[in-house]
Order: sequence, then C-alpha cells, then structure tokens
Amino acid sequence: MKNSLEVKELMKKERRFNSIYTLKGSIEKLFGYLEAVSKVPFFVSFKENKKNVILKFYPVKKVVVSDNLFREYSCLDYNCSRCCWKKRDFNIYTTKQFEELKNKYPNENLPGKKEIIFVNDKIFEFYVEENINQYCRHLDDINNKCKIHTANPIHCALPLIKFKQNKKTNTTHITREYFGRNWFMNCPVKFKPMTEEGFNTTIWMLSRVKDMADELNIPTYLPEVIEEVKMRWRK
Repeated sequence: MKNSLEVKELMKKERRFNSIYTLKGSIEKLFGYLEAVSKVPFFVSFKENKKNVILKFYPVKKVVVSDNLFREYSCLDYNCSRCCWKKRDFNIYTTKQFEELKNKYPNENLPGKKEIIFVNDKIFEFYVEENINQYCRHLDDINNKCKIHTANPIHCALPLIKFKQNKKTNTTHITREYFGRNWFMNCPVKFKPMTEEGFNTTIWMLSRVKDMADELNIPTYLPEVIEEVKMRWRK
C-alpha cells in the first residue's frame, strides 16, 4: 500500500477529472438522492447569480434493495482521496447536518455561507461551501484523508452506494458499485463480503439520507429500505 505522500504525488500526475458542478448542479445532485427514493413529487427553488432557479423532482413507484448492497469497502484502507482531489463542486449541508458538523469538528475551518433554499415553498437554510477553484477544503494535506469523515456532506457520505433509477419502470435499485468517475480515476477499491462493521456503516449512510428527507418534509421509501436491509442481514 502506498503512503499518503506517494498517493498525492501520483494523483498530481494523473489526468484530471474535469466535471465541475455549479451551485445548481450540486443542489440537483444532492436532491437527486431524495428523488430516487421519494414517494411524492417536490420542487426546489433558489437563486444563483441573482437568477431564480426552480428544479422539479418526481417520485418513484418502487425501490429495490440489490444484493450488491451487501458488500463493503473502505476508501480509507487505500489512503485514497482521488474524489476529494479531483472533483469540483459545492459542499451542501442542511441546518441539522451543519450543527452536527460544528459539534463533531469544532476546530475545523468552515468558511462557507448560508443559502436560502425553498423546498415546496417552505424556507430552509443550508450551509454551502464552494470548492469550484480548489480541492475540498476538508482534505488534510498531511495524511491525505478527510478531516470531517463522520459528518461529511451527503454526496461524500455515499461513495459507491448508488441510487440507480430506471426511468422506464420508474424503479430505483439501491446498490453498491462504481460510478463512471471511479473508472475514470482508476479507483483502487475492491469489494469484499460484508461484515458487521460494514452493515452498521451501510445503515448509518442510509439513515443520514433519511434524516435529511425527514428534516425537509419529503416522504421516502427509506424507512422500509432500512428495515429490509436489517432483516436481510440478520437472516
């Protein structure tokens, strides 16, 4: 296994992952997780560059838990932070998520700002950090790892857990597999059979999305999904 400095030097030489998410793209990505498991339609509105933006999201008829969800990996096992180094987007937190972040990491520098986002005409405050012109501010230059790993944004909390929508059948499969960017970045992760620790981590990840949906008053299939994952693991 390469150490952190070796990994960092290697990544500097690699071809850059060039997708850059605007505020709209980052918000769309965040709420896309909720759309994939939502029971109801909802819309989100906000301002970007002083222009009103409205995003509409639609429910699914069914959510299926894939067998591939029951395997595990850890990015930290590989001293790898390719995603942190190579993507450019906004870190977005709900009010409760940001409070959790501040409580868990009181010494972390949080130079973001508040953004007002309407969800179904109800006002919510979000905390937003822009990382368009730099790699994520929470990546530790010394050990090459995330400094807020247990309270990171939802788009970071679900690496390799995919809410995979089939628009034709209006069905979402929750699975664990590579995203396109992982192939591009030569992701070193190797899946292995799930352990009790991996199961607990999976429940934690799914519960974070559920908690966000509850905070924003968006009904989802996640309570049923979490219970199914528990039941299938305990068998």
